[in-house]
Amino acid sequence: MGTTRYDFEALLSEPFSFARHIRTHWTYTDYGHSEVEMDGIASLNFLNEEVGGRVEIAHHPLGGWRGAVGMQYSYRDFSAVGSDELVPPSEVESMSAFLLEKRNLGPWQLEFSARYEHQDASSVDGEESSHDMFGFSGGVNWRYLDGYELGLLVTHGQRAPSLEELYSGGSHLATNTFEYGDSELNKEKSTNIDLYWHKTAGRLTLAANLFYNHIDDFIFLKEQDLNEDGNADWVYSDFDGDAADIQPPGVTDTRLLVAQTQERAEFLGFELEGRAQLLQGASGSLELRLWTDYVEGKRRDNTHLPRITPWRYGANATYLLAPWRASLNYTRVNKQNDIALFETSTAGYDNLALHLSYRLSQGDNRITLFAGISNLLNEEIRRHTSFVKDMAPLPGRSGFAGVRLAF
Repeated sequence: MGTTRYDFEALLSEPFSFARHIRTHWTYTDYGHSEVEMDGIASLNFLNEEVGGRVEIAHHPLGGWRGAVGMQYSYRDFSAVGSDELVPPSEVESMSAFLLEKRNLGPWQLEFSARYEHQDASSVDGEESSHDMFGFSGGVNWRYLDGYELGLLVTHGQRAPSLEELYSGGSHLATNTFEYGDSELNKEKSTNIDLYWHKTAGRLTLAANLFYNHIDDFIFLKEQDLNEDGNADWVYSDFDGDAADIQPPGVTDTRLLVAQTQERAEFLGFELEGRAQLLQGASGSLELRLWTDYVEGKRRDNTHLPRITPWRYGANATYLLAPWRASLNYTRVNKQNDIALFETSTAGYDNLALHLSYRLSQGDNRITLFAGISNLLNEEIRRHTSFVKDMAPLPGRSGFAGVRLAF
């Protein structure tokens, strides 16, 4: 694995009478990694070269409205080839323009935004696709008491398919799948509603968020059953589409056959968080954080979408006494029985982790020594969102230590 990255950022204050500033940020990234099998031969070499950036102009208040306008550009050249081929050399270019405005009216804050984007994608095989996307949002925030707020945000967004979703067609060792893309994929169109309540004052802060997402043409990888035997298909890495070559589950060196699919989908969920400052003073500070989140994802026929995160909750205690920092994190992930066709259920688990760090300062340099223990309870952890959860659990109890230098 290797990465070379360059960043450029600049800001010009008060360039015009109506502008507070012009800000620009550009990034160039050249990335590559190889998936190497037991024989030392790279089954896939991932190469990704990207350049992109944005320019935004923030204006002085106009009729009480504060905001910015701008544009964004990105170009990506990507391939995943080797002894196998997953994605042929492909490129995608996009250009977008956006507007964001906010206004305060006493305890009320209003905001709206709009965005237009055009994307062109093509592969070396001659396949091409083009999409135009429009998006807008509007929200209102009500500070009904000092330190308390209630808000509603409604968003309509559109997303073009990625190169992997468009042009995949081969074996992917990391996920143990044989993936098919679809160059005829439509753009995703989502309508999202977020309702939130925050308490931001005092030693106890609270946050609650309820969300609903309705997505037309939702893109996801769906397990296939081409031979219609009622089981998910497994194939060898040289599969050419012939249903006669489909293997039964459990055959060595086979891959799960999946294809990019589009259907209407709905997501409903909530997030809750509370933070309590238990200690603050010369003897240090101690903060306790409690949290939980839940999401349910269903297709248009009311069946469950695959690889949806189960209900989780946890606690985190962080103690600070300069230059020391210590934290204890507990997460409970419940079992996931709301599964899609061909999916298997995933057992729940408890994850306890400990982290300790000590910061040294030398002029403008900061040196941090850190150490920790992951999966302190040595639980068998299998993430439901992973394609290889039944093959490869996360590591058991393990420790780590290191040094971080910032200058």
